[in-house]
Amino acid sequence: LREVRPFVLEAVQTNGLALRHATPELREDKNIAIEACKQNGDALGLASDDLRDTYSVAIAAVRQKGQALRFASEDLQSDPEVVLEAVRQDGVALEFARDGARTDQKVVQAALQQSWKAVRFAVQVQETETMKEVVWQDWRAAEDLCNIQQPPSQEQFEEVAACNPQILQAWQ
Repeated sequence: LREVRPFVLEAVQTNGLALRHATPELREDKNIAIEACKQNGDALGLASDDLRDTYSVAIAAVRQKGQALRFASEDLQSDPEVVLEAVRQDGVALEFARDGARTDQKVVQAALQQSWKAVRFAVQVQETETMKEVVWQDWRAAEDLCNIQQPPSQEQFEEVAACNPQILQAWQ
């Protein structure tokens, strides 16, 4: 049955990871891969290399599970549109973005709005207001901000720290 297209299609619509049982030919079928990824984003890891580099398949995967970005091709991990979809679903998916997408402030801002923990994977956060929002979500983000590749200036950090009194309490 693993070579019968209608059976495999129905199976992956119920459980996307059923793609692993499909024949190699059906794993290369774009429509089957999309349906599998819509059901479970991790199915992208079971798709052929060509399909991991296919925009529509990767988008289906990251919309269902942002961290499925890890299975996308390097080109798609650098694509700001694909990464933006991934971080909207799970901000921490920024971890799997390539450097170009990690510096895109629209992507970074969307990731931080979804999860303060995404700050760990940002190269830079340019807007002081965005930093404040992140630190307001959780004071521990202040330490992560200091450890990114391009940390905030002293002046920015003082302004950010003032928005959450827990920072001052934790560091006294």
